[in-house]
Amino acid sequence: MRDKVFTILCSWLICAALCCGMLPACVFAAEPKDASSWTEVQELIDTAENEEIITLTKDIKAKPEDKALTVPADKKIILDLNGHTIDRALKKAEEDGRAVIVDGELTITGNGVITGGNTVGRGGGVLVNGIFIMENGTITDNNASGSNSNGKGGGVYVGKSFVMKGGSIILNSSDNNGAGVYFDRESSFRISGSTKISGNYRYDEDRARKGNHNVYAGGGATITFEGSLSGATSVGIS
Repeated sequence: MRDKVFTILCSWLICAALCCGMLPACVFAAEPKDASSWTEVQELIDTAENEEIITLTKDIKAKPEDKALTVPADKKIILDLNGHTIDRALKKAEEDGRAVIVDGELTITGNGVITGGNTVGRGGGVLVNGIFIMENGTITDNNASGSNSNGKGGGVYVGKSFVMKGGSIILNSSDNNGAGVYFDRESSFRISGSTKISGNYRYDEDRARKGNHNVYAGGGATITFEGSLSGATSVGIS
C-alpha cells in the first residue's frame, strides 16, 4: 500500500513540476518529412525544426528557375537521400549554380548522389559556410569555374567545417585548386570510416584536363583522422 501511495505521489510531483516549467517536457522524435521535388525540399528545410529528418522519395532535378538548396544559418537539418539523386542539372556554369549551400548545419545520409552543380565561383556541388556532415553517398560531376579566388572546390568548398564519415567525392572538376574539396584558411576536416576522394581534376586555360587535383588545404586548415579508417579509404591531398 505504501509503495502504491509513493508511486502516485511521485507521479503527481513530476506532473506538477512539468506544468510549472521546473522540468523539461519529454521530446518525441518528429516523423521524417517526405519530399519529392526540388521546391518541396527547400520548403521543408525552411519550415523544419532543428535536427528534423527530410527524406527523398524520388530523384529530384532542379528547373532552370530553381536556386541552390540552402540550409539557413539557424537550422540543423538531416537530409536522407534514401538512395536518390539531387541533380542541379546545369550544363554551363552560372552564378549561384551550386547544388547545395550550407550556412547552418547539414547531415547527409541515405547513400544517394549530389550532382549537376556548375557554378561561377566556389563550391560546385556543396558550398559550406557552416557545418557539413557526410555519412555516406556520393558527390560527383560538379564543377567550379572562374579565376583568382573563384573556380575552387568543384565538389565541395569548405569555409568552416566538414565531417566525412563515409562516402565518395569523385569526378568533380574546377578551374583552380581543390577540384574534389577545397579547404579555406582556418577551416577544419574530420575524416573517418570508409571514404574516397579521388578522380577529381583541374582544367587548364584551354579547358583540357590538367590532371588530378583532389583535396587542397589552405594555410591554417586542419585535417584530423578519427578512429580507424577502412582499407578502402583513398584521399589525395595537395
